[in-house]
Amino acid sequence: MGRLFFLINSLGEGGPPMVMLRLASFLAPERIFLLEDRVEYPVDRGKLELLPPRFLNEHPYLSTALRYPCTMAWGISLSRRVSRDDVVISFLDEANWVNCWGKAFGGHRAILSVHNDPSRRRGRVLGRKLSRPTAWAYSRADLVVAVSRGIAYFLTESGLDPAKVRVIYNPVDVKGIRAMASEEVEPPLEGLEYLISAGRLARQKGQWHLLRVFRALKESFPDLRLVLLGSGPLKEPLAGLCSSLGLRAYLWDRNEMTDDFDVYFLGFRANPFKYMARARAFVLSSLHEGFPNVLLEAMACGLPVVSSDCPSGPREIISPDSDPLSVAEGVEMAEFGVLVPPAETSWGWLDPRLSPSEEGMLEALAALLDSEVALESYRRSSLARAMEFAPDRIACLWGEVI
Repeated sequence: MGRLFFLINSLGEGGPPMVMLRLASFLAPERIFLLEDRVEYPVDRGKLELLPPRFLNEHPYLSTALRYPCTMAWGISLSRRVSRDDVVISFLDEANWVNCWGKAFGGHRAILSVHNDPSRRRGRVLGRKLSRPTAWAYSRADLVVAVSRGIAYFLTESGLDPAKVRVIYNPVDVKGIRAMASEEVEPPLEGLEYLISAGRLARQKGQWHLLRVFRALKESFPDLRLVLLGSGPLKEPLAGLCSSLGLRAYLWDRNEMTDDFDVYFLGFRANPFKYMARARAFVLSSLHEGFPNVLLEAMACGLPVVSSDCPSGPREIISPDSDPLSVAEGVEMAEFGVLVPPAETSWGWLDPRLSPSEEGMLEALAALLDSEVALESYRRSSLARAMEFAPDRIACLWGEVI
């Protein structure tokens, strides 16, 4: 084998960049190629190299309008930087396309890491099949690594050669997370009893379901608060929903933080774990995932977790011995957390009645908050489960396929 390189869209906010950086600390790639000049995590910038010309990053609408021609051009650029004996591991769809174009022009070994169901784009389901560019790329890769069994199943059902598909779960740095979790939070949050969720404020994450459930939950737990970590396009609509529900919302760029808000929108935080460690439970309300790293990160903090049984990943984490394609029909008190029916994809923000999935989430959270025995049991099992995804274990699996 020659040299090892990583390729990713950017190092902006999100799970895949964090996963890639954790793997980089063990696999030590010679260089990390970026398609966008966006870096929001601490990293040795000497290892980073931007593939597109810098003017395209200064005028992103150009690369968006010329997306497919650009991926070919960036593939040519990649092929000039690596040799036939080298290995390039790419993360996320666009980087995967570039990796395969580079292989077509230069012949290096291309390994694609798939973090989401590729049939789901921009929060909509465009038919249960691969797009043409994605199908072309995946068929030409040397290996496709899915981050969950659910994604692997979809890929093979879509016609990809099963011999080309491997499942390697994402790593979670329990030791590092717990060290960061020991830091202090802002004084207004100290001593408050709150639930927490983390993720981009976008349709995929389904936070409107959580807000509606939280409003109903406060009828039984009036002192309970909700903390939301992450930023995104639904910030203003979600803040408006809070107002409609009679919930007083703190927004990170608008209000002075005090202890009398109901919902705290904290935006992107470099250290989310200190907030997680002090919560009563973590809630995932997503419509779909690939492999929800944030669920494992919360478990590494010793948090009980309640998750929508969405495709794919939550069931594999919380109930690993069950069929990964099965779906919760009611509240499922599993070995490592609680699964509730998948969240509805319809908006229904102002419907006075809770949806079936919202009713399930309300029932699960109320049962947990009412039982210190259940909370303590899930705290212990959460941490034990997270430790099974230690980076050194996951890095060994990657070492076998490189």
